[in-house]
Amino acid sequence: MSEPPRGDPNQAQQTVSATDGSTISNVTQNQYTTIYQQPLVPPIARQAYLFPEAREVIGRNEIIAAMRQTYQTVCDNKKGHFVLLTGKPGYERSALARHLGAYAAEQGAIVAYGQCFADPKRTADFFAPNSAALPPLVAEVEQRWPDAADFGGPLWVWLMAQLSAALGHVPTSRELKISDNPSALRTIVRKLERPCVLVLERLEYATEEWRTLLSSFPVAFLNQLPLLVITTLTTPTPFVALAAAQIEADPTYKTLSLLQQRVSTTEHWLPAVTVDDVAAFIGATASADLPKRLHEWGGGQPVIIEDVWTTWIRDEVVQQDATGRWMSAKPNDIADGQHDFFHDLLKARLGAEHDDWEFLNSLLGYAAIEGVTCTAEVISEAVSVRLDDVLELFDAYTLATDSIPGVLTKLDERIVSGDEVVTRYRFTSLAAWRVWERYTGDANVSERQRTIADALEAV
Repeated sequence: MSEPPRGDPNQAQQTVSATDGSTISNVTQNQYTTIYQQPLVPPIARQAYLFPEAREVIGRNEIIAAMRQTYQTVCDNKKGHFVLLTGKPGYERSALARHLGAYAAEQGAIVAYGQCFADPKRTADFFAPNSAALPPLVAEVEQRWPDAADFGGPLWVWLMAQLSAALGHVPTSRELKISDNPSALRTIVRKLERPCVLVLERLEYATEEWRTLLSSFPVAFLNQLPLLVITTLTTPTPFVALAAAQIEADPTYKTLSLLQQRVSTTEHWLPAVTVDDVAAFIGATASADLPKRLHEWGGGQPVIIEDVWTTWIRDEVVQQDATGRWMSAKPNDIADGQHDFFHDLLKARLGAEHDDWEFLNSLLGYAAIEGVTCTAEVISEAVSVRLDDVLELFDAYTLATDSIPGVLTKLDERIVSGDEVVTRYRFTSLAAWRVWERYTGDANVSERQRTIADALEAV
């Protein structure tokens, strides 16, 4: 698979200065040199990178300080601002957005959270600190605002329910003196008479209706109210560095590009974390060997680092000494030990059937290229092997038993592709995924990426 165009760093900075009302943070601008020297993740498919959400923020101290200052400016000037958190998959954009939302709430702001998903009707994974108390309000919003709920979908209802909770009740259109339409969000924010923060995550999955809302009512929001809108978006480069053709080809990119010209906007691009960041995360010194190894194993990708660290603790790859300092618990290299751990899991299941070992190892290598979540049909297509053989190997040898942990987990959620229903698996941890993702790091990796990309298109 060919690498996407990266653009020209100098051209990107010219774009920043030429865009009215839009700025990119100094933190981001200073990182351009590093960004353009790093290889990009092949954009096989957005859906292929279904990383779990980061639970903690690793590093990002400068960006956190800048965003807190932005929030304070919004409060002082009583005029809104639009923040765009961009980065590649697994770079803790949502965790960072929620971190600032929690900070704003501590300062007395009203904060509402919303998430876009590939399935716009998906509501089970909606996040809000008070989510347990929201279902009755959700039902009431749907009853009192049927037209707005129909247009904005579950995401609009979820946001309206949270703002209604802050108000103390779900207002009616008569009370707000407006018709039943999505602009009720603006009116209720004004009625609250307090600084507000809206956190909108995963805009890459925004529906056409939400792209329309983003291009209209946030402008009125931000020009008249003490409102901070924090959004997250998956991008291969900083948004301002995207080529014009990339923006034109993506409806969400195009909407945000137009929005940046109309409202006060700051972008924060989230690059890979540093060894210093990892050291602070695990409570070690940056010169120690362990944070360096963890950084290398995670590839500087925070969500992988967090998950791998949890796995190392669970599998006793690391342990604390008498002073509480973390250290390697095994004499061999951690990376080799992690490979051995997961490979031994499979070999224990295969038993005498070692003829299948290299073949299964190769299948998992292709699966890792697709992403943390993989599709049996895609792998079957990519390696020209019968689907039943792929399913049989995965189900027989990679899933957990009562006594042996698994490498893959079979997902209950079945995805319809065209007229077909595909079977999906997820690596049991990012440490397991990383083992086979690293396994593909040979001379044939580019060819494997192209093969998987073609299989994704076919399936």
